[in-house]
Amino acid sequence: MTVTFHVLGPLEVRSAGRPIRISGRKPRLLLATLLLHANQPVAADQLVEVLWPERAPRSALANLRTYASSLRAALAAARAAGDTYGEAAMLRGLAQVALYRDRYEEAADGFTRSRRLFRELGDPRAEATSVCGLGAVSQFGGRHARALGHFKQALAMFLSAGDPHGEAFTRQAIGRACIKAGDLAQASESLGQAMRLAQELGDAHREGCVSLQMGTLHGAMSFHRHALEIFESLGDRHCGAYALQSLAGLQVDRGELAPASAGLERSLLVFRELGDRSGEASATQLLGELHRSAGRTGLALDYLNHASALRRELPA
Repeated sequence: MTVTFHVLGPLEVRSAGRPIRISGRKPRLLLATLLLHANQPVAADQLVEVLWPERAPRSALANLRTYASSLRAALAAARAAGDTYGEAAMLRGLAQVALYRDRYEEAADGFTRSRRLFRELGDPRAEATSVCGLGAVSQFGGRHARALGHFKQALAMFLSAGDPHGEAFTRQAIGRACIKAGDLAQASESLGQAMRLAQELGDAHREGCVSLQMGTLHGAMSFHRHALEIFESLGDRHCGAYALQSLAGLQVDRGELAPASAGLERSLLVFRELGDRSGEASATQLLGELHRSAGRTGLALDYLNHASALRRELPA
């Protein structure tokens, strides 16, 4: 007995021929998007853009937790039907939602279980996507060496499967992890390969993400501005906010405090609207440091204290 997912036309989930009720338009959109990208990582901003194409509410990322109930219903049905692939896909989808909400332990558990099931099923592309998820969990937790190991393992799987999109994603992830680890030569090589692949594939979003990392690597505003232009052309406010934040860091280093402050305030507004608490905390911290360097001690303390409070709210 299996669970079937029909995504051409109205979304339908059936177990043993019987329909499983997935209530609400946005939960169905969330499930359909994860299913259509079953063998590649889906960024939080992509989900937000699909669910709220015009303007996302401040609670956007928090709402993903509510909509995840639709995935849990599908997961329960897959288990009841003995459908291992459906179970693995739903476990990974729930892990991705947990990752977006900074629930790292929950995310790691879901990615680990889904990886094991995909390996048993002999699907290396799907397994590699779960391994990428484990790499992201390690990276967000500050375990950069472990993250790099996961990403390199995933890259080998994508190369073996002949998946250029997966290869582009993991080469970018390796480059980012190498920057954190201080291996700048390897970072440059990996990001260069990721950029070439993104351009060959016509993947503008990936090109923007790689440009952002290359800007960090080389300390070059041109890369950050290119990334910002791409994200704005795609209507991706979330990634655009991270581009603004990175650009502001370089502007502060060059003493350009006014444009840096304006960019950070713009990014802070987006993070608040989308409910990205981690992004909000980092932007608030940078604003505090900026005001402190400008001699505005009282204002700096307000921002820095608020940043500390936001970080305390994040899961360990």
